[in-house]
Amino acid sequence: MRFLVLQHVDVEHPGTFREFFREDGVRWDVVHLDRGDPLPDLAPYDCMLVMGGPQDVWEEDLYPMHTMRFLVLQHVDVEHPGTFREFFREDGVRWDVVHLDRGDPLPDLAPYDCMLVMGGPQDVWEEDLYPWLAPEKAAIREFVVTLERPFLGICLGHQLLADALGGTVAPGVSEVGVMTVERTSAGRSDPLLQGLPDPTTVLQWHGAEVTQLPDGATLLASSADCRVQAFRAGPRAYGLQYHVEIGAATVDEWAAISAYADSLRRALGNDGPARLRREVGKRVERFREDARRLYGNLRALVADSSCGGTPLALRR
Repeated sequence: MRFLVLQHVDVEHPGTFREFFREDGVRWDVVHLDRGDPLPDLAPYDCMLVMGGPQDVWEEDLYPMHTMRFLVLQHVDVEHPGTFREFFREDGVRWDVVHLDRGDPLPDLAPYDCMLVMGGPQDVWEEDLYPWLAPEKAAIREFVVTLERPFLGICLGHQLLADALGGTVAPGVSEVGVMTVERTSAGRSDPLLQGLPDPTTVLQWHGAEVTQLPDGATLLASSADCRVQAFRAGPRAYGLQYHVEIGAATVDEWAAISAYADSLRRALGNDGPARLRREVGKRVERFREDARRLYGNLRALVADSSCGGTPLALRR
């Protein structure tokens, strides 16, 4: 028999129960939440014993014991969560990165509160070239449809969400540079985009686009050359074609990828990297503010979410 014991202070332990555990050969594992211990997978346990403590149940701001856990799927080293990583550190969010392009296996999804899928030079239809795209799409479906957890896909991640849920992605008008997107009426009231300027200035760097939304999805933002700039599928799965998570080094990092460099020069000329670096540099603080707002809204959605009625903390 195996018990899980959750403690909130050292001196409020199972007390005399520990003697009885020993007498009966019961195994018990103690999680010291006040010390920041992570909650384990609950499946192996036969009983949970939750002890007392000086905290009150409404003091979540004072005792943020339940660390959020994000799963980040990357397709190339330089397309990472960008400035979101600063916000993760500030808030004590734990994030695990899977480098699909390196052959990293996809983990069990159950322990994660949110999935973040980044961009990359691949296209969603290139499963023959990149065989890991098929299991990635299956994982997205499981996370969004079966587990009903919050999801954010950016650029390629946005397109993968649409494709995984039955939408269509195809080559489109190439958008490369600092541009604007405008919210739809649904987008103006959507919780993920609240507090962001409308129109929003963003970085675009894509040649494919979502041409048909999945059934039941809601269009949240558009641009002149790309109708589906942002959408929501279900209550808490989002795709953004554009980037706000960028920093001062983003242009140089992305321009080092040959496919990106080619599209940049086609769009902006041979001096495209220098021009775009200047444009991004002038707006980098605004990008950071918008990324902070977007991240804060996403974090609120994660905090408020539940899975089949199970509180967020118990899913870890």
